[in-house]
Amino acid sequence: IQNASLGEGRDGILLNDTTSQTTVFSNYFAYDDGSAESAVAAQEGDLIAVKFTSSVDDTLRGVQFHFPHLLSDVTTQDFNIKVWIGDLEGEEDFSMNLLNPVYPDVVYDTLQGFSSFPLRNNSGGLTPVALPAGDFYIAWEQQSPCDFTDCIPVGMDRNNPAALSTLFYSDGSNGFEPFPQNFTPGALMVRPV
Repeated sequence: IQNASLGEGRDGILLNDTTSQTTVFSNYFAYDDGSAESAVAAQEGDLIAVKFTSSVDDTLRGVQFHFPHLLSDVTTQDFNIKVWIGDLEGEEDFSMNLLNPVYPDVVYDTLQGFSSFPLRNNSGGLTPVALPAGDFYIAWEQQSPCDFTDCIPVGMDRNNPAALSTLFYSDGSNGFEPFPQNFTPGALMVRPV
């Protein structure tokens, strides 16, 4: 074996025997890689939930969403954030209502930016939510009437097909169901902080 840039035989192989990867540990959970290839929109009253698992007790302080720029400006639409701890049965453990999507203005790439929503109570005070180790769910509910093109879209990263198993849907009158297996797989760009 000979390669001019690597050397001959064993010496050439030893120069090319290592790989490296950078792993960034941040203050949020994410299934996405930060770029949206498509989007998912809920109709009025629909809820879409994403399951996360914390291996230690933690505190949920906010939620980040990627709202892609699509056909309509949805910044006047209302949505609710809901949090379930443990499972999706019964009433949510936390709710923040009548929020409006925000498009990031000053980020490196506003087309792929995230909007942050700190958790607040009805009086506007910060309200962190205690998370015991285990599963929890972050959901958004389309509150305003809309049709498909003007409902609030949330970015979908199609580079993580396994994340389809973390997605759940409810029409608001029935319990949650997993997304259908024939749905285009990917990760919704929802990040608990």
